[in-house]
Amino acid sequence: EVRLASGESASLNWDESEIYRNPDGFGAKYKGVYFGEEPANGRLDELRDMVITDIGLYSDTIPETKITISAMEFDDNGRTVMLMKSEHRKELVSEIRSLAQSQGLNTVFTTFLEITANSLAAQTDPENAEKREQRYQEMASTMTPELLSSYARMLALLFLTVREYRDDPCDILGGIYHELGLNNEWNGQYFTPDDVCRLMAQITLPSDELSDKDGPITINEPTCGSGTMVIGAIWAMQRKEFDYRHNTFFVAQDIDIRCVWMAYIQLSLYGIPAMVIHGNTLTMEEWDRWYTPYAAVPLSKTWSENGCAVEPASNGQH
Repeated sequence: EVRLASGESASLNWDESEIYRNPDGFGAKYKGVYFGEEPANGRLDELRDMVITDIGLYSDTIPETKITISAMEFDDNGRTVMLMKSEHRKELVSEIRSLAQSQGLNTVFTTFLEITANSLAAQTDPENAEKREQRYQEMASTMTPELLSSYARMLALLFLTVREYRDDPCDILGGIYHELGLNNEWNGQYFTPDDVCRLMAQITLPSDELSDKDGPITINEPTCGSGTMVIGAIWAMQRKEFDYRHNTFFVAQDIDIRCVWMAYIQLSLYGIPAMVIHGNTLTMEEWDRWYTPYAAVPLSKTWSENGCAVEPASNGQH
């Protein structure tokens, strides 16, 4: 029994099944899947973000037993959806909560964002590498080796979580931000849910407009929060098999530096070409720019033909 992303409850049934054992338990293949008595063909997207509400087990020999489903993959005419139970995300939240017992939840999450963003940028953004490395070293010098190792573990767990969701990208840090209750503490901020972002992207990105013939598609997100709208856009592009890494460029802006760090980290780890600006969209004030590792890829041809395709900052920075 499952609850679909729409809120509808359904029984997953099938025509044929094949069970096989593996070292960690067992696997199963099912052919001809139904929602109740209705064929599930063509309804693949309804399975995204579904929640398993009940698993029925029947045995002639074992009176009581339990089962844990760690991963499910659905295929519909060549399109697939992978659903996984993310232990890495769970471990990341646990690591943050554990350290917060002595450091404070807000402090730990903010420090994790800043040290991670500067660590990534120091290695991947030649334009700003020196000052990012300097800030990273300043932060590291105030920490014990044990504390620094805790933040390193958090980054490793975040990387592994992103890797799990690379084919079904979602707002991981924004979700954790809400799960930790920090949205109540930080000025009443509420990020748009993934399913709403995906719907908006599907409406505003019709397939006949996704073409690489006229150069990269540029998209501006003036109040980006954790980057969830941008992530929703590339989710929609993946569904349409559009090569966003070579044919799009995103500009994301936010007044809150913590949002800038969240967006920069996630867009970098998902391989999204973007420039994340710390600034005030309404007054046009700008304080800093963060470039993801893929930022130069879609615009390299435009740069070579027409010069720089992005307006410089007030300090002349490109």
